[in-house]
Amino acid sequence: MEKENAFKFLVFSAIPCRRNKSGKIIEPQDRLKDAIHRAHRDVLTGRFYFEQYLSYKEKGKDGLNEIEIKLDSIIRDLKKKGIALNSNSLIETLQKEYDTVEFGAIQKLVNMTLKYVVILNSFEKAEIPVDEHGCDCPLDSVILTELEKRLGKKHTKWTRMNHDEYKEVQKEIKQIMENEPILYFDFKYWK
Repeated sequence: MEKENAFKFLVFSAIPCRRNKSGKIIEPQDRLKDAIHRAHRDVLTGRFYFEQYLSYKEKGKDGLNEIEIKLDSIIRDLKKKGIALNSNSLIETLQKEYDTVEFGAIQKLVNMTLKYVVILNSFEKAEIPVDEHGCDCPLDSVILTELEKRLGKKHTKWTRMNHDEYKEVQKEIKQIMENEPILYFDFKYWK
């Protein structure tokens, strides 16, 4: 098999195209929306704790909910301005707009979107500017378990975490990663 075909398969496995209710791929394809929607599906792994996040239902033919649509709009606006994406500004903007939505859901949506955009930039040449050193590591039970093994310190579950606890965890990851972007902790240790 040619490497190019294998990469294409792996990228589409990680970031599948959005599909309508009958299972057909939504046209025209939009890989940024696909990345955001895949991140949304990652948020849904904690759905039992995200009553407010879940109150925003799917809207329109894109298959996205209101928060996903807002994130898509923010990213496109920043891209037009040539401003590189980073976790802090995206999380802060969404938190201001959706102040009752659980913090764990917002951080997961933003950070997983950024992770997927980095993948799209690497393998599909999406050309969405991302400051990889400004991207946080998406938090979930796998990452928090890895941190606990390394540091011997237990953390609040990602679904219940507040902003201060989140920042502390990111600081711990930064110490482990030294000069590498802390987003790479997820690429290296999520399994």
